[in-house]
Order: sequence, then C-alpha cells, then structure tokens
Amino acid sequence: MTKSELTKVMKTALAGFDFKKVHEVMKSLNWEWLHDDGLYVPSIKAMENNVKVLFKDAYNSYKEGDGYTASGGFEVQIDENKVLLRFVVEDIKLEVKNA
Repeated sequence: MTKSELTKVMKTALAGFDFKKVHEVMKSLNWEWLHDDGLYVPSIKAMENNVKVLFKDAYNSYKEGDGYTASGGFEVQIDENKVLLRFVVEDIKLEVKNA
C-alpha cells in the first residue's frame, strides 16, 4: 500500500466510522483520556485526530513489517489488502499450547 492509497483509505474510514457511537460508549463508561488540561471524555474531533495519528503510525509500522498500532481504545491495522479500524471495549486472546 502506498502513502497516497493510505490517505484515501483513511479518509474513507474516518467518514464511515461511527465516532458518535464511540463517543456515547465512552461517555457511558466515563472513559477518559488525559489531555493538556486534565482528564475527560474526548470530543469526536479529538478521537478523529487520534485516529489520524494512529493511521500514520500503523503505516510506518506496516513498512517495517507489522502494520499495527493502538491507543485510547482505538486500533488500526494495515496489511497489503486491507485496513482495519476499530474501537475495542473488551477483548481477550488466549494461546493454547499443545500438550
């Protein structure tokens, strides 16, 4: 994926992602971020700006082979054929070793 392709995908993701729903969830959970002037639930604009930074970080990570970054509940994952943007409230990953 090129940087110009990423820019297009990022714009599409930002336009299609339901930041309003995430904002409502964050308010109901009192999920606060640390800002320069204290802790509070971020605005939709602050969430969008955070996601833009995550896209750039994930792209740099993608060029180095990983393509993943996360912050504030948001995750961005980039590979050759897809981009994933999600907001995670709860998750678990277990590794099961063969006996």
